[in-house]
This record gives sequence, C-alpha cells and structure tokens, in this order.
Amino acid sequence: MMIRLQPTENDHQKLTAYLEEVDQDFGIPLSTKVGIPDYAGKILKNGRVYVIEEQSDEPLSLICFYCNDFRSHTAFLPILSTKKEARGKGYAKLLIQRMIADCREEHMVRICCDSINPVAVSLYKSLGFVETARETTGTYTKVCLTHYPLQDCLLDFLIRIDSDFRPALSRKVILSDYVRKIQDKAELVMEWDGESLSGLVVLYCNDTVSLTAYIALVGVSSSYRGQGIARRMIQSSIQIVMAHGFKVLGLHSNNPIAVRLYRKLGFTEVSRESDRLYMELEIDQSN
Repeated sequence: MMIRLQPTENDHQKLTAYLEEVDQDFGIPLSTKVGIPDYAGKILKNGRVYVIEEQSDEPLSLICFYCNDFRSHTAFLPILSTKKEARGKGYAKLLIQRMIADCREEHMVRICCDSINPVAVSLYKSLGFVETARETTGTYTKVCLTHYPLQDCLLDFLIRIDSDFRPALSRKVILSDYVRKIQDKAELVMEWDGESLSGLVVLYCNDTVSLTAYIALVGVSSSYRGQGIARRMIQSSIQIVMAHGFKVLGLHSNNPIAVRLYRKLGFTEVSRESDRLYMELEIDQSN
C-alpha cells in the first residue's frame, strides 16, 4: 500500500526512524550532511513523501521530492530508498511513477536528481530520465539526471500555435528539438486551464555580461485569446527578470496586436529588421 506522509508528529517520527535505519545504505550517509530529524521535518513541510507499506505500519520503500518551485517549474528528487529485505519487488519504480504523476499535475517542466548508485541510475533511465552530467570525486561518480514530465504537452502546444507565427516556427526549427532546448536553457512562464496549456512565454536570462534578458516566444492558444493571458505572462516574465537582477528585457515581434500590448507594458522600439520590431523594456530594480 502506498501512502503519502503528512507533516504530523506521528509521520515525522516514522520518517525519522526510517531514514536513521537506512542511513548507512546511502553511499554517503545522510547523517554526515544533515541532522536527520530536522531534515525529516523540513521535507514533510515543504516537499512530498510517499512510502510503501505491507502488513505492518512500517515503511519498506520511500521517496522524498520537492515540486513547489513554480517559478522555474523544476522539481528535485533528493531521496529514493528501499530496505534490503524489500528490494526486487518494484517498489522504487512505483514510487518514481507516483512522483512523475504528481509533478505533471503541478506542471513541473523538469525533475532533477543525482545518484552514485549504478542500479538507481539504470532505474531512472528506464523510466525516461536522461543523463545530463557526470562528476567524479574520489571513489564516487555522481550521475546527474533529468526527466521532462511535460515534454509531450509542450510539443502539442507548439504544434497548435505553429501557424500563428510568420513564418511558422516549424519552418525554422524541429519542434521536438526546440522543446528539449527550452526545457534545458530557458525559463518557461505558463498559463493553464486544468491540464490544458493555454499560454507560454519562453524567457532567457543567461546573458550575465550585458544583463539583458530576452523573450524568444509568446504564444496563446486560439481558444483562450482575449482573456489577458499574454499580458499576465509578460508581467510575470518581468518579475522573473527583476529577480535575476537583469537590467533590460528585449523581444522581437511582427504582430501589430502584440506590439500594441508590449508598448502598453512599457516596451519601446529600438530597431526594425524588415517587418520585425526589436523592442526593449528598461527594468527598474528599485521597485
């Protein structure tokens, strides 16, 4: 039976006891990095913990993860564990699948984790995680992995709005490759109607020399236009740029309706390239 632990005294004791029991199973014991009781309280308060139990009230397998970063839409998996006597029953796989489902419901774009356990790495990869980095320190090799629970949803959205661009986005890039790129490199501002993606802004805040951010894409599904979605997403993007400490936000557009919106939000024309305007907004960091 799989259950989610709650931030109660009883579940705090249960989680603390489990982590103390399996502490030496980790390549680097958890107790060498954190105080286990405090850590258990923190993750119950801010994260999610699922356990699998059989006949008794004692957890046999456990997953701890965070999916509450709604700015970068990035989830993080710090702990996956199964007691020795319960291994080989597929519990870890079930727990990872539960985490992926939760992250999809919370509109997380990516789930990040790392492991020095080759068996765990193989399991992650079998469930769609991809290796993004490898670090060797002493006798340990840490493999960093990422899963993209919303990859299909983002691709479907881009296909739906593809013909809104002039020229179509698919004439310039392979859409599946573009989805992977923006998930890895960009900040995504999204609007949802239930499980349906209704709007998307692709924002890059990676020019730390000029401190200029750039909006590469603004899209709203046709059935959701006229509801202020684009305005809200741009305003959210401005807040993200401010949080990064950047000074300028730039974008290109050849859509007269979009240009009028950008001007209302304070963007001014900087240059014109054929039928495209390049516009910038000076970010007031004093606010």
